Amino acid sequence: MASIPEPPPKNIGQCVPEKLKEWIQQTHFPDDLKLKLIKLIDQRDKYGFQKYGQHLMTQDGRDSVEDARQEAGDLLQYLYKAIMNGEDTSPIEDIAPFLYLMLIKKKCIHSRL
Repeated sequence: MASIPEPPPKNIGQCVPEKLKEWIQQTHFPDDLKLKLIKLIDQRDKYGFQKYGQHLMTQDGRDSVEDARQEAGDLLQYLYKAIMNGEDTSPIEDIAPFLYLMLIKKKCIHSRL
């Protein structure tokens, strides 16, 4: 399936980065790991705000799953490239448990919203 262009986001709904950081704080992972991930989210949120003039919002008119699928494709390629280059992937390995928890336990997340 080819990448599908998405429309510009609308500034409608709940602020995703703030809700995500709240969820991360409620997980059972070590505090230093949570803070590291929250710092990454803050950095990406700042970048997105500068690019789009808004935070990532829940009802922004875009297909969230398609956006995530495309980003996952990029992530896989960048990680594979890093492995091929013999680079240290440990800075991103910390994200894996959160991704697993988010995808496997999504019903728990949805029930808290």
